[in-house]
Amino acid sequence: MREIIAEILAAEAEAKLLVEEAGRKAAAVLADAQKRARERLAAAPRESRAEAERIEAAALAAAGKKKAALLTEAAEETEKSARLDGEKRRRAVELVVKAVLDI
Repeated sequence: MREIIAEILAAEAEAKLLVEEAGRKAAAVLADAQKRARERLAAAPRESRAEAERIEAAALAAAGKKKAALLTEAAEETEKSARLDGEKRRRAVELVVKAVLDI
């Protein structure tokens, strides 16, 4: 009977150790997951800002191309429609360019 009680006590002690070890491992896994989550949260604003800057740069480039195309079109139309001599035509084109560029 003493042997059975000793075996039960030994099994309980072993089970307690296993539970404690599992708790330590779970705590370590949780701590690691929390650390990774904090790192990702810290990186998210930087990544978002970088993406926003790329989008802004692309939009500015597209707007610049559109503005240049409109300027060219306006200058060509001015030259076509203006029945002016060379100097007057040049001044008219300059006025269009200044108006488009807001100079």
